[in-house]
Amino acid sequence: MSFEDTMRAIISEQVEPLKKALQDALNAKSKGAEDDVWLKVGQAAKLLGCDSKHVQKLIDMGFLSLAFLPGTDRGDRRISRKEIEELKEKYTILERSRK
Repeated sequence: MSFEDTMRAIISEQVEPLKKALQDALNAKSKGAEDDVWLKVGQAAKLLGCDSKHVQKLIDMGFLSLAFLPGTDRGDRRISRKEIEELKEKYTILERSRK
């Protein structure tokens, strides 16, 4: 076995698990595409049924995490819809009778 053949075998052993991990990550991303929705603070407030100031308090207290859009001058703030749904499910005792 030549040096080149040995190197090809070693590289192939290293690359195959990486290819599989990348494919698994791409498959997971395509399955969870609806979970990657980012909402503005006002939209999150409407979803929770409260005021945007209350959402800001939830962020300050650590119940929600805040993300900033990259490349924006104003620092547009976003909250994960999945996180909002989890918070709503965890702390909702009774459903509202009227909407």
